[in-house]
Amino acid sequence: MGRAGRWKRAATAATMMTAAACVLSAAVTPAGAQPREAAQTARGPADNRVNLNEIQTINTHNSYKRETSPAEQAAYDAIVGTPGAYQNGIGYSHASLADQFEQQNVRGIELDLRPDPDGGLYRYPMVRRDAGLGPLTDPAWSEPGIKVFHIADGDYNTTCVRFVSCLRQVKAWSDAHPEHVPITIMLELKGSDRVFAERGGVVVPPWDATALDAMDGEIRSVFGEDDMVTPDDVRRPGMTLNESVTTVGWPTLEQARGQVMFVFNNVGNTSPYTDNGHPNLEGRIAFVNASPGQPNAAYRGRDEVIQLFDEIQDLVRRGYFVRTRSDYSLTTVREEDFSLIEAALPSGAQVISTDFPAVGMAARYDSDYVAQLPGAVPVRCNPVNAPRTCRDSQLEPSH
Repeated sequence: MGRAGRWKRAATAATMMTAAACVLSAAVTPAGAQPREAAQTARGPADNRVNLNEIQTINTHNSYKRETSPAEQAAYDAIVGTPGAYQNGIGYSHASLADQFEQQNVRGIELDLRPDPDGGLYRYPMVRRDAGLGPLTDPAWSEPGIKVFHIADGDYNTTCVRFVSCLRQVKAWSDAHPEHVPITIMLELKGSDRVFAERGGVVVPPWDATALDAMDGEIRSVFGEDDMVTPDDVRRPGMTLNESVTTVGWPTLEQARGQVMFVFNNVGNTSPYTDNGHPNLEGRIAFVNASPGQPNAAYRGRDEVIQLFDEIQDLVRRGYFVRTRSDYSLTTVREEDFSLIEAALPSGAQVISTDFPAVGMAARYDSDYVAQLPGAVPVRCNPVNAPRTCRDSQLEPSH
């Protein structure tokens, strides 16, 4: 039986014990202390009290992305009507997912998803047609299943065409490094691009309940229940998900070690995921990007780190899991603007997303920009909410 299996089977007993301990702790908690602090006091030995929301990692944005050919980039510029639009805006590439984990100290990725239930929907992008190139020949594009790429008809090159292929790459690396801290997999549900659609481009199917059920099914075809931290794992009996994370807390790092956690980056268009029997994400895999206080709230994306710095710190202190960004593709890099990463690190956001996680990636733009944790480590104790006993060197064994 895996760690998650043991944890799930002990959930009810643990909740009863924690609730009783919280009542006792409240009697001796100083005025103004947060309920979360009291719950932390009730948890076991200090060396087992670092929770998965009490660490900080660097994740990549558009983690699958590779640039298209010069001819296709020229076609892209012509379609959007701006010379140099591709290279000035989205001209960057990422290493393979395994290399990001192994060589760049990344502990989370973002995948842009589009349904393709019958297969072949995206195999002839408009930029290839306009560049005088034929349809894509990789058979993965013709196979049924969710596809992973950036812009429909405009920026399709990817290190893993099929969603399940991306997940298998993550699973293979995780299995080879079972002591890693949890890997966050952000999912962005994408549709058609307006500029390309107006020119007759592909019509992306809607993310309805059927498509979202299929997404969960594809995830479960790769990851078992013991491989994932899901809302059912975090929600305590008799509590909403929001109540669970803000009063009792998240699982410990030891309970979640070697696992993955899925979160939606989208806001406002995931209601089919919670409808029809899943209002509190019962039976679902991914955490939604919900407003604090909503019953299914646990994860929150807050990208504008400088403007929202105080809000992010408050969310982290209250028990939420937060993602922010350290750069906006090439604008940040070309200007060598380190202000976002310098704000993101002390904000306490557990996930800091970047397109430039390694030294040298920005050199092609005559820039030394890089977004890393201090010491270029894969994980560190969260500067806002980690317990005093937390030590960076003990969070993840070197491999």
